[in-house]
Amino acid sequence: MGLDPKDGGFPMVQDLVESGIDEVPQRFVKPAEERSFSAARTEDDEVPVIHVAELDTAEGIAKLDSACRDWGFFQLIGHGIPPELLKQVRKTVRDFFRLPREQREAYAIRSDAPSLASQEGYGRFFVPSEETVLDWGDSVYHFLPPIRNWPRNPPEYRKVVEEYGQEIRPLAIKLLQCMAEALGQRASFFSEAFGPSPHYAIRLNYYPPCPQPELVIGLSPHSDLVGLTVLLQDEVEGLQVKKGGQWRSVRSIPDAFVVNVGDTVEILTDGAYKWSTELSSIRNALGSPLQQFTVLAATGS
Repeated sequence: MGLDPKDGGFPMVQDLVESGIDEVPQRFVKPAEERSFSAARTEDDEVPVIHVAELDTAEGIAKLDSACRDWGFFQLIGHGIPPELLKQVRKTVRDFFRLPREQREAYAIRSDAPSLASQEGYGRFFVPSEETVLDWGDSVYHFLPPIRNWPRNPPEYRKVVEEYGQEIRPLAIKLLQCMAEALGQRASFFSEAFGPSPHYAIRLNYYPPCPQPELVIGLSPHSDLVGLTVLLQDEVEGLQVKKGGQWRSVRSIPDAFVVNVGDTVEILTDGAYKWSTELSSIRNALGSPLQQFTVLAATGS
């Protein structure tokens, strides 16, 4: 069954797919106006790609500034995080979602948990009411380190995700320092604004193949209520962004991160840096027999 009382008791998407359904339940069918689009990709108008080494140059800082102002998105390469660790992270995500349902639900969201801990766990997110049309995807979310506890399974989960968080944190700080430099601010501008103990969090997303992908959306239109989001895709392309009224598919670059400006940075920069692509959505992977996984790390919440 669903893990949120507002989801109408629907099973998790993974369980629906494994049950062998051939039609999408109505609760997941998005209104036609939300799903009537196609994505394009042109070489002249792709999400900017930035190599970390470029950020040590004036030209690279200017490129970062342009990406944050014009897109609110960029892909980051040459970040130095070991490919073997990224491989382990992807494997750990897959292994979690391959656990028996009872083991996955052992880490279910607990609405009765105190304060921020109630946001942590396995289940559905962004279900504000019983009328909300559900996304075609399942997630695990927790802070780094978790407020509640670490998932017990798979056994290597804590070791791998903890190491990943230790690598992501200084990378996010460097990006924020470079963004501050691009704005003509001191390097500590954002860290001072976030305070001495900013929240770092991670969300593991799973988008199972869908029997009617034209009716659903894996990730509904949204912006991120954080400072910065660092997204690791897998080999199955599915991320799309909307810029200038047109949808764009985000090219999957091996081991690159998709970085986007969050709402907090938009506020702190008076809108100079903003989520100008309007929204993002996981779609085209849903019609593939392959499974789509993403790992999202956020800072400054």
